[in-house]
Amino acid sequence: MLIRVTYESIDGYRETRTYKTLKGARRYAQHRLGEHPDIGITGAVDDYGIGKIQVDGDARSADLFPEDETCTHYKAYRRNPHDEFTYWCPTCGFQWNTEDIDEEARNEAGKGAG
Repeated sequence: MLIRVTYESIDGYRETRTYKTLKGARRYAQHRLGEHPDIGITGAVDDYGIGKIQVDGDARSADLFPEDETCTHYKAYRRNPHDEFTYWCPTCGFQWNTEDIDEEARNEAGKGAG
């Protein structure tokens, strides 16, 4: 297995590293972009659009940033104590707004009543 990971940032910095294991490539990519960037077929971009990773060889970008489908969000909390609707899970980084969920439920209930 040979995986080549190229990191580029908007200030022109570019670095290419080659790894024999998925574990090493994953550690480097997640160090550069975080655990949950926006993922494409051959690359990934961090949440701020500052850095990107291109992946070549025996792995895809999705292999470097696996989804944690087993997270139950049991450590979720309100990120802002004054915002009663927005919750954030520090385990997987997922954020959701309960106000939107309540609005969708009200809309669905209204459709059935008519």
